[in-house]
Amino acid sequence: MNIGIKIKTWLGVAAVIAIVALFSLWRITANNYKIEKENREILEQQLQVVQEENNKLIEYNKKIEKSMKEIEKEYNERFQNIPKDSCGDAKPSKELLEFLKQGA
Repeated sequence: MNIGIKIKTWLGVAAVIAIVALFSLWRITANNYKIEKENREILEQQLQVVQEENNKLIEYNKKIEKSMKEIEKEYNERFQNIPKDSCGDAKPSKELLEFLKQGA
């Protein structure tokens, strides 16, 4: 009978150790899940902010591109209106001098 009692005692101790180990693992997993959930929420908030900033940057780039096209169009119009130098030598033509006098 002593062997039976010893076996039951060791089985009881093993069961208690197993239960404590499983509870500890469950707590560790629950804590890790909580931490990961909080980290995921923070990252989702950061991602949302980055997406909003990206959208603002896209809109800004579109405005800049539109402005650049207008400036380029204006430049091309002014460039086309500059009188040609009809003389062909080192002196500017009368038309070019008149154009420059106007302050263009």
